[in-house]
Amino acid sequence: SPQIPRILICGWRVEWNDPAHFGYQLLEFKAFASEGILLTFLNWLTDDGKGKGDWPKLLQRALKSAGLPPDDLIIQNIYHHVGSANDQRILEKIGAAEYTTYVLLSSSHTDTGKNVDVNVRDGRVLSAVVSLSEYVVRSNAKAASSGAFRAYNFVSEMSIEQNRDLAMFLSSKANDSFSDFVNAIDLVAMLVAQICYRPILDCVWTELLRSEGSEVHCIGADMYVGNDEGEVPFWKILNRVRTMRKTKGDICLGYVATGLVGNRRKAKCCLAPALDSVRVYSSSDKLVILAVDSPVTDILRQNARRQRWKQSKNNN
Repeated sequence: SPQIPRILICGWRVEWNDPAHFGYQLLEFKAFASEGILLTFLNWLTDDGKGKGDWPKLLQRALKSAGLPPDDLIIQNIYHHVGSANDQRILEKIGAAEYTTYVLLSSSHTDTGKNVDVNVRDGRVLSAVVSLSEYVVRSNAKAASSGAFRAYNFVSEMSIEQNRDLAMFLSSKANDSFSDFVNAIDLVAMLVAQICYRPILDCVWTELLRSEGSEVHCIGADMYVGNDEGEVPFWKILNRVRTMRKTKGDICLGYVATGLVGNRRKAKCCLAPALDSVRVYSSSDKLVILAVDSPVTDILRQNARRQRWKQSKNNN
């Protein structure tokens, strides 16, 4: 039977210090949360467990800002513990090995108004990766002897791309591959919300965050859309991506639209657009495609064969 998603969020987002902003986040959790989902925060916000401290105050103010009653059912699905993922005693106390997804954020609630060096933020994530990985490996080694091994994945926030190699090495022991490291706050929020909304997506994210298997590719839209087609509905793009190759297994997740704003080129990513939404795709736009390997080579070969067939037909 599939595991019930249990998400452990270590660290903090500075903007969550604003009750209005955190209240909006709670509304998202409420909209997406389903029965059986466990969402746990681990950070240094004070909490005596009896309704006093920074965490209960922030939570109640956020609930009020969001227009939710103090005893809203969402509270039953959100837990909070004081401490750090670097403390093995804390991890043991909260049963960290029982979680299926670990989200490691690089900020602290005390960072408000401070210009925290990116190396410091990345250092927080790297040390948390080491601590959590070691703890989970030991726990899984014990559980494996009883046939209770649990699948899990890490999503960690990184600011400096050069730190990726070090992070890959540090986390390889835990996952037999490496964690996925992102530099987008929205991606972390989307992952949590999607798993809460549809628990089956926990399996999808686990596959996507592995170093093997399917990968996400950004392919030029002009490989699927002609320059003179005009407006094209997204459902037609989906069908073309799925059937373009003989494997017929590629999936279009959305697109990246590019354009000039003043003298600077801007890009905007749109994931899961409405099937009947239409737009004119430019030669600089990209399609976000989920595939086992890059479809570019196969498509170029098919286009070359098609071009040769047209030329031979015209010659005859």
